[in-house]
Amino acid sequence: MPTTAHDFFFALSEPVVTRPRFAASALIRRLWPEAMRAGTLARFEDEEIVNRFYWWGAGPGGIGLRDVERFLRHSEVRTPVLWLLGSDDEQERAARRALSGGVDEPLLYDALGASSFADRNYAKAESWYARAQPGAPDPERAAVWRTFARVMSGDETGARALLREAVGSGPLRHRASWQWLAQRVGEADPFSAVSGP
Repeated sequence: MPTTAHDFFFALSEPVVTRPRFAASALIRRLWPEAMRAGTLARFEDEEIVNRFYWWGAGPGGIGLRDVERFLRHSEVRTPVLWLLGSDDEQERAARRALSGGVDEPLLYDALGASSFADRNYAKAESWYARAQPGAPDPERAAVWRTFARVMSGDETGARALLREAVGSGPLRHRASWQWLAQRVGEADPFSAVSGP
């Protein structure tokens, strides 16, 4: 039983509940062609990730890199990928206009990196985040996305190199992301040796 309004509204939109209702709906069967119903049913898994992102954001209870990977590999939609990466269509358009006008700013490269992820062009995403990283407000976040882009492109050797570079650069704040990336490329947990007297 939901205990807060937040829990109540999230429960109403949970695909584990809404998908079976949609599939069993006589109204939907009567009005929607079979191909449309099948295509819509396939989208409920995507919706679960987007719902968690909007209700809880990233981190505990929300989405993580595993969810972004699942979304990129099993869906071809573009705009929700931008959302999951902290961007949107308008930011992408503004970044492209500014770049064509000669503006050189890390936040532009961040938006274009998200755009490249949405296009499933992981090599281009990594190159944009590499340009963003030195002057970014959160260089470690850019390093996470660079490493993730290498993972998505199948370049685990490159991902390992970026992971080791990040671990060697000092304290890391994006713990869950680095742990997932390390596990994904067969590296030791970068935080397992972090202990001391």
